[in-house]
Amino acid sequence: MTQKKAFKINIYEIIGGNAAVSSDDGQIIFDRINKAFKEDYFVSLDFKNVDLIVSTFLNACIGQLYGFYSPEFIREHLKVESLSEDDLVILSKVIERAKQYFANKKNFEDSANKAIYGS
Repeated sequence: MTQKKAFKINIYEIIGGNAAVSSDDGQIIFDRINKAFKEDYFVSLDFKNVDLIVSTFLNACIGQLYGFYSPEFIREHLKVESLSEDDLVILSKVIERAKQYFANKKNFEDSANKAIYGS
C-alpha cells in the first residue's frame, strides 16, 4: 500500500498575521488547496497562532471547495488543525451552507435575485 503525499499549509505564515478575515487571503489558501488536490495530495490547514477567523475567510478558502469536489473527497483529503471550539462551530456552518448552496446553486441564485429584484 502506497502512502499518499501530504501538504501542510500554515495559515499564519501565508496571511502574514493572526487575523484570517480577508476573502482575498482565503482565495490564496483556496488556490493552494485546489492545486494540491489536483496533484493528489492530502492537505492539512494549520491555524496555529491565528486568533481571529471570520466566515468570509472560511467561505473563500474552504466553502468554495464544495463547488469543485464532493463532500466525501474533501472530508478524506482535508484536515484542519489548531482551531478553537468557537472557530470549529463557524467552520461547520460554512461547510453546511456551502454544501446546500452547491447542491442547488440555481435555486439559491433565483431566490436571491427574486429577493433583491422582485419577481
